[in-house]
Order: sequence, then C-alpha cells, then structure tokens
Amino acid sequence: MGCETPVMEPAPALDASRPSPLRLTGFLLTVVGALLAGIGAVGTWVTVGISGQGQLDSVTKGTDIWEGKVVLACAAVMLVGVLVTRMVHGRGARRAFAALVAMAGLAAAGIGAWFLATASSNYSPVDSAAIADKLAQVLDEPTDQAAADLQKVVDKLGGFTTIGTGPKLALLGGVLGLVGGILVLMWTSRTASGTPEPAEDDAPTGSETV
Repeated sequence: MGCETPVMEPAPALDASRPSPLRLTGFLLTVVGALLAGIGAVGTWVTVGISGQGQLDSVTKGTDIWEGKVVLACAAVMLVGVLVTRMVHGRGARRAFAALVAMAGLAAAGIGAWFLATASSNYSPVDSAAIADKLAQVLDEPTDQAAADLQKVVDKLGGFTTIGTGPKLALLGGVLGLVGGILVLMWTSRTASGTPEPAEDDAPTGSETV
C-alpha cells in the first residue's frame, strides 16, 4: 500500500491577481499615506527660539515626542495592514485589516490636526528648557538664573514658535491612509469570500450567453 500524501494547509501568499480600480486606488493611497506619515513622524514638528539668536533655537523632532512616535506606529500599521489584505483570503480577515488601516489613518490625521491647532500655545521659548540651557552657556551663568532671565530676554528681543512640516505630513498621510483603508474596505464588501473581485475588463458582456 502506497504512502498517502498528508494534506497541507496552504500558506498565506500575496494575491497576484489583477486588482480592480477600486482595490488598486485604495492600495496606492494607503501606501503613499503611510510613506508621508512616516516621513512626517521623523521630521521637524516645532521650532522655538528668540528672534535674531539662531544659536538658541530649539528644534523638536517627531521622534522626540509621543505624538510623532504614535504617528510612526500608525504609518507602520497602515503599510503592513494593506499588504496583509492582499495575503489573506477570507473576506472577514480582509475587512478586519482594512478597518485597521482606516483607523490607523484616522489616528495619524487626528494627531497631526490636534498638534497643528495647539502647538502655538503648548510650545513657547519662555518654557523651553533647551533654550534656557543654551542661554546659560551664552551668558556663562547657572541654568536656573538663565531660566529666570529668559522671559526678560524674550520680552526684549521677541520669541517665536514655528510649526514644522512633520505634523502637516502626518495629517495628509493620515487622511490618505483613511481614504485608502475605506476604499479597500469597500472592495472587500464587493467580493465573495476567498474570491478576488474581477477587473472591470474581465466583466461579462451582454453578448455572452448567460
């Protein structure tokens, strides 16, 4: 009696079928959104300083604050999630990952928008420990004294708070990821479980026999 070949469960593989316009658009928007959000997360989010005193400028990168770190995580979720939707075959699994992509995009966009709206009031040269440290070095005095004198310096020379490109890219990338995730979610709703949606060119014509 010959040996029977054991039945093996198929391993997840990338769906190489030609995507429909809806699926392709959602995929591309999500990938671009994840890229923009990731670039924004590591970019400059805010710069505070004293007018005419460039050596005292304090630059805050996204990875220096929790907002940027969360946006970076959201970018990774968007990118991985949209790739997984092409590897799993069950409609339920695809819908779950597409929804996850949309939620990550919404979170990134929300954080970017919130930061843009509040940065001017949350970041001030007077409250910057980094500027106080640099001022102490310039004036050759203790940091505590420099921090106490910082308000006088700002009042005399003027201070500024400049929002960088980081939160703007996070907002834009998040919106693209949200839209992309919604489009992929719409695509999963138009497919049968385990069956990719045919491209529009593959749809039956009226001349074919029903």
